[in-house]
Amino acid sequence: RTLTLADGQDAEDIRVRLNAYKPSTTGISVYYKILNSEDSDAFADREWFLMNQTTVSTVFSSSENENDFKIFDFEVPAANLSGPSNTIQYTNSQGVTFTGYKYLAIKIVLTAQSSGVVPKVDEMITIALQA
Repeated sequence: RTLTLADGQDAEDIRVRLNAYKPSTTGISVYYKILNSEDSDAFADREWFLMNQTTVSTVFSSSENENDFKIFDFEVPAANLSGPSNTIQYTNSQGVTFTGYKYLAIKIVLTAQSSGVVPKVDEMITIALQA
């Protein structure tokens, strides 16, 4: 589902927080897709960008307790914060560079080594930050 920010509320950065069950044999990846209001590209054609997990990589849930939810935070990689004052930028299919976005989607990918122990997400908070 695409989130549309209110008029005049375009943002320049993103933070995602998950309350999740993530044992050591599993993984959680978070991706974002954005579109500036002035961009003529279709949102569906925009590419997904992997976010960086900022929670210490050694934080895991107990594989014995499926209610052992932990907080996992994610942010936009520094390489994608190349705009003024470290704001989010991207280049569209016509080679035009845009700073900020009005449209946003988040995708969560859950992976596991076996079907017996799988990750799950209880809550997600997405924050669209303005510079």
